Amino acid sequence: MEQKKKETVGKIAMDLQKKTGENRDVIAQRNAMLSDWDKHFNKAFERGKKQFGGDFYVFVITKRERLLTNVVRHYWAVGEVCPTPMYDQSVYHCRRKEKEIDLLWTVPCKDAVDRMTARPDLEPLDRVDLLRCALAFSDGSLLRKCMLLNGEIKESTESDSFDPSKLDQENLIIQH
Repeated sequence: MEQKKKETVGKIAMDLQKKTGENRDVIAQRNAMLSDWDKHFNKAFERGKKQFGGDFYVFVITKRERLLTNVVRHYWAVGEVCPTPMYDQSVYHCRRKEKEIDLLWTVPCKDAVDRMTARPDLEPLDRVDLLRCALAFSDGSLLRKCMLLNGEIKESTESDSFDPSKLDQENLIIQH
């Protein structure tokens, strides 16, 4: 009996890269990945419901293979605390009591954030939510929101922008 040899992701990616000869942009890659998104989100959501008694967070980290730029992987995780905002990340807040799921943010890759924040006026209207996230990430507002959700700082009636000088230095943890 002759056994079919299964092609690896690397071989398929290289063949596609040779065929197209160009890299896809962030939005095109996002659209290609959306087909499995719901399935993976639901699996992570169910894992979080079993693991945590109260609110929890589902977060997705997107990684692009260094040598195969047309291969993108999503790593799904759940946690009881809001993760620190970073590039290539989406975070959902699952509020058990209210039975609601809120998308807190999606931060694109560094190049996209740099491009979007340098010239926000050039971004198309269909990317306005992504632009808001990129701007909030750049000015520190997302980090402040994360710290508020985790109880690391108290909410104030002052401006929503992040001011590191107002942090409680005794409770600040710096990770390397």
